[in-house]
Parts: sequence; C-alpha cells; structure tokens
Amino acid sequence: MDALELKRTIKYAREAVKDESDPYKIEAFKVILSNLIAQRSIDEILPEGVVRKAEKMNNIPYAIIMKMPDLKNKERIQILLYFSNKSLTKEEIKEQVSGIGIDEGWWNGSNFKRDLMKRRKILIEKKDALGITRYKLSNIGDLITKSLLDKLLKT
Repeated sequence: MDALELKRTIKYAREAVKDESDPYKIEAFKVILSNLIAQRSIDEILPEGVVRKAEKMNNIPYAIIMKMPDLKNKERIQILLYFSNKSLTKEEIKEQVSGIGIDEGWWNGSNFKRDLMKRRKILIEKKDALGITRYKLSNIGDLITKSLLDKLLKT
C-alpha cells in the first residue's frame, strides 16, 4: 500500500466515525481502518454514499480473506491464483498479496519456487511472447486449493 492510498484509507476511516460519540470513536476508527487495510470491501464498513465501491481482491470471498492471515505463504498464493482468471507474473502475485502479510524475505529468496513448484508441482511456469515468466495453478494445484478452500469454509 503506497502513501497516497494509505492517506485515502485513513480519510475514509475518519469519515466513517465522525458521527460517533467520543468513547467509541477511537475504537471504531481502529476497527474500520484495520478492516480497510485488510482489503475488506469499503461498502461493508462505511455509510452509504461515503465512497464508491471498492474492488474485492480477485473476487476472493470475504470469509476466505479473513482466514488468509492464518495460512502459510504458499497457501495464500494458491488461493490468489485459484481465483485469478489468468496466469500472473511473480510481481503481480506479490502486489496482490501484499496486504495479507507475506514478508519481503520470502520473495527475495528461493522460497517462491521451492514452496510452490518442486514438491507437488502446484504451479505451472510458462514464458509469454515477451519472455516474461507467468504462473498459474496446475491441475493438481487446482485440486489441492479446492480442498483447502472447502476446509476453510467449513471451519
């Protein structure tokens, strides 16, 4: 999240709590701001008409987004790719999951390929016409991720 987006998010949170009484204003602000930062739909938090509808993170259901911080990095990326309608570059994946807590060290090392490609061949790696490497889930990856989602939705 860049500085401008963070300032905008803080402004939205302030607008949402401006009519609250003082004892509750700070706590309400904290809750709303943390939910906005966690990619929650703005319409679910803010009063009608304050801001336009925010896009969901690749159409991932809200119930899954709320459980993503408890998952391993590999599982978070699997879910993102499962709901994505196209293959993504490593940078696109990194950008889209930045709000759910994958640390920078994991991206800089060999963890990405080791965790997602070697053991069960969860990812398919292809180069496009420009030579840019793109990733998508393999058939096995789809099945594993579907099973993970079913498990998450039951709990």
